[in-house]
Amino acid sequence: MKTIKLLFILSVFLTFVACYQEEDFVGDNIKEGGTYYPVVQDVYAEAADGTFAEGSTVQLTIFYWSRDDVSKIEFIESLDGTDTVINSVISATGYDTDRNVDFVTYNYTIPSGSSGKEISITGTVTTVNDLSKSKSASFTVE
Repeated sequence: MKTIKLLFILSVFLTFVACYQEEDFVGDNIKEGGTYYPVVQDVYAEAADGTFAEGSTVQLTIFYWSRDDVSKIEFIESLDGTDTVINSVISATGYDTDRNVDFVTYNYTIPSGSSGKEISITGTVTTVNDLSKSKSASFTVE
């Protein structure tokens, strides 16, 4: 009986220990010397007319915040294995009060010859300390 109780207590303890995950957001996002990585909350690609077709305009938006000053915000297109910077700016175009984040919006035209292909748009924020974070959004061209 003691053995069963001991095994039960040990298994409960191991279950809790195995599920423990340290959440150190600040520690994971700070470099030695006190510089900080930016945080990219999301990247959206919204088609103006609801369809992702050749020649259509897609509104790209990146939502981010950074404790350190930002040196550049880029949108990078990935198509057919080639990455191309399609827009690069040095500051936010707006501030979203609901999310409490900065954002940059760019109107992107889907290139001809991309029908049936997947396009991935990566938004990258880089600080003056050359630390960067990225997020992507993808869509298939009709």
